[in-house]
This record gives sequence, structure tokens and C-alpha cells, in this order.
Amino acid sequence: MVVFYVMPPRARVWWVLVSSLFFYCYKSWNEPVSEQSIWLFAAIGVSYVSAVIMDIIPREGRLKILRLLLLLEGLFADFGMLIYFKYYSFFTNRDILVPMGISFFIFTSTGYLFDIYRCKYRAERNPLYYALFTCFFPCIMSGPIERGDHLIPQLKNLHKVKVIDADRMANGISLLVWGLFAKMVIADRIAMIVDNVYGQYYLYGSVELIFASVCYSIQIYCDFMSYSTIAMGCAKLMGIDVIDNFNAPYLSLSVKEFWKRWHISLSSWLRDYVYIPLGGSRCSKFRTYINVMITFLVSGIWHGAGLNFVIWGGIHGILQVIDGLLSPVGKKINELTKAKTDSFGYRFGKGFITFVLVDLAWVFFRVTDFNLAVELLRRMFSKPDLWVFFDEGLYKLGLDRRESNILFIAVLVLVVVDIAKKKTGRSFGDIILSQPWWFRWCVIIALFFALLTFGVYGPSFHPVEFIYLQF
Repeated sequence: MVVFYVMPPRARVWWVLVSSLFFYCYKSWNEPVSEQSIWLFAAIGVSYVSAVIMDIIPREGRLKILRLLLLLEGLFADFGMLIYFKYYSFFTNRDILVPMGISFFIFTSTGYLFDIYRCKYRAERNPLYYALFTCFFPCIMSGPIERGDHLIPQLKNLHKVKVIDADRMANGISLLVWGLFAKMVIADRIAMIVDNVYGQYYLYGSVELIFASVCYSIQIYCDFMSYSTIAMGCAKLMGIDVIDNFNAPYLSLSVKEFWKRWHISLSSWLRDYVYIPLGGSRCSKFRTYINVMITFLVSGIWHGAGLNFVIWGGIHGILQVIDGLLSPVGKKINELTKAKTDSFGYRFGKGFITFVLVDLAWVFFRVTDFNLAVELLRRMFSKPDLWVFFDEGLYKLGLDRRESNILFIAVLVLVVVDIAKKKTGRSFGDIILSQPWWFRWCVIIALFFALLTFGVYGPSFHPVEFIYLQF
């Protein structure tokens, strides 16, 4: 980042590209993934050439079939590579080294090809900017999945970014420290409870298993949100805006709303390139529900080849269909009972039900074995152990009283931030930026010292890799 500011402005794009390629090509200092990287670079070349030629060919006329063939060629190269690396081991029982963040790379590339085919914007002629668009290091590992018409124009203006911009620096740093806080103070700490209870589920009763499942919901949210927030912060420091991938998803009042707030870049990608091409909601209700199910099954398969991911995606699809079927009935009941739908109690009830449904679905995401997931769910509702509320049993699930109290306070901070995000519709960095300068820097310094004091790290701690790096 320091080199970015001190080098000549026109050389910044080269530096960011080289840094991005280096960042991507090495999983660690001692684990080069050069062979897999060659495949990815080849895919960049194929999609770049396909998009440029597609952009030259007229949309109408005798040559329009060539546009379709070029699109199919690019999609075949991208998805062929995705299927090989992600699903080869599933069908052959042989492990291969999977490039990090391959799904995010492929979705970025294929989304770009679709947009060029639809003439949404012109193809980028400069291979330098296109390569940087697909490999931009803050986003390449775990997203957000950026669109060409949003990111590429910003990359072209890197040379115009001011070296000294107090507001931009405050915004970027606040996003960085908030992301690190969510990861190191919350996600990595709560993972100790989840790993312990899920790893020995047969030792625990209903309350402990339900508590661990709620903890996992918080863990995966903070883990993934933290990476996306850090990516936003890194990009912001270079004068680039990337999409805010999460907007208080657990404050949603329905599963449909949840998917508008959770992993927003993936949800919008599935909407634009799967759901709408299938017909979206512009067809019969039955066909619309089929489109919904297909979209969410694709989402499940995207996460992995395991049956558990397919079930997880299917559960969310079914919940959306049920919501669509019961929505008219619910409205009629509200009219007959004159329910105050804008009251806190009504909204809290809907939010609570939504969280419970999402939380139960997460079990299949976390537990890869289907029979094990079913058994875990069975024990949740058949092994009552209410006494753990009185014998301090919840302090014996992986964290002692002190660590549990730290976690509780940190989660309260998370809730306050999410409430603010939902009410304002702005990112954490923008919320902080709207405050007086002394307040924003007090928040940044407080979060920084919280990292130093309560962050989970040290010689006895085994770092927890970001969950979504596997995708």
C-alpha cells in the first residue's frame, strides 16, 4: 500500500496487477500453485479474447450466431475449469490442489461475458485492465463478485487517486479494523465453541446444541463479512469502491429479505445470470417457483459437490416457495385480525422466525455428512437439558466465563453496528465518516486496541482460515 502511493501515478496499475498476481499465485511462501495458476491465466486470455471479438460482431445479422458461439466458448472454458477443480475429487475420490477463490474468479469472468453478450457495456480492449479486473487482490479470494462496468472504470482512474485524502483514509482504515475485529474477536473466538460442540455432539443436549448452532450462524456471518469488509477497506485506501456484501442479514423479516442482505454480490449474480434467464417471475407461478428452486440448487452446488450443500440450497429454495404460497394467506389474516404489522412485536416475531429457519439450514452447511446432520438436529429437539442455564454448563463449551463475556460484549457491538447499517443503508465506513472527525478516530482507535487486547492470536492459538476461502 505504501509503494502504491510513492510510485509514479501511471505505474500504479502495474503495481496493483503484479501484487494481485503474486498474491494469487502463492497460497503461502512455501506452497506455490503455479500449475493451477497457469489454467487461470489461460482462462483470463480466453475470456478476454472472446469478449473483445464478441463486442466487435454486430448483435443483429447473419454473424450474430458467432456471438453466441464465443459466449459458449468462454463459458465452457470457465465452467469446465470450475467443474474440474471443484468436483473432480468428488467423482474420483482423488484429491487435487484447488486454486483459492476459484469460484469467485469464475463468477466474475462469466458475469462479464454475459454482460458483453447482452451489450450492457463495451468490452475492455486493454488486457492490462481486464486482467486486473479479474485478479484484483482484495476480491479474488472470497469476493465480493464485482461487475465490469463498476470496477474497470475505477481501475482506469488509479492514477488520479490523491495521495492524501483524510476522509478516504478514515473510511478505509475504519473498514479494515472493523473487519479484523469481526474476524479476530468474534469469529475466531466463537469458533472454539462450534468446533468443540459439533465435534462431540453426542456429549451434549438440546440447549447446548442449539446454542452451538446459533454460534455457528454468528461465526460464518462474522467470518465472511469480515473478509468482505477488509476487502472494501483495502480497495478504499486505493480509491476504489467495491460492493458492500452484507447489510445486516440477520435482521431480515423473511428468508427472501435475508437473501437480499446476505452475500449480496452472489445473490445478485444468481438473479441476473440464472433466475432471470430462466424466466424469473415473468411467467406462471408454478414456473416461477421452479425457477426459484433451480436458482437455489445452483447456489448450493456452487458451494460444493457434497449432498449437504445441495440440501442447504434446496431448503432455502423451499422456504422461498412456501413464503410465496403463504404470503397472500398471511396478508388476509393480518387484515382480519387488524394486526399492527409495523409494531416492534410483530417485526420481532417475523425476524425471530426467519433467524430460526436460516439457523437450522446452516446445520447442513456446517456438517458435511447428511446422516450426522440429521442426528444432530434430532438431538436438538429430543435431549432436553435446561439445567445448563443454572449449572454454568454454557461456560464449559469451549470458552471460560471471561472469554464468554468478551464474546457477549463483542456480539452486542455487532448488533448495534448492524442496526445502524439497516437503518441508514450505508456501510460501516460511511457511517463512521458521517460522524465528527474526533468521534470517528475514537471509534477506530477503540477497535484497534480491542484487537490488540481481545483478538484471538498468540503462540498457543491455531489461526482459523477464512471459511469462504474453500469456495
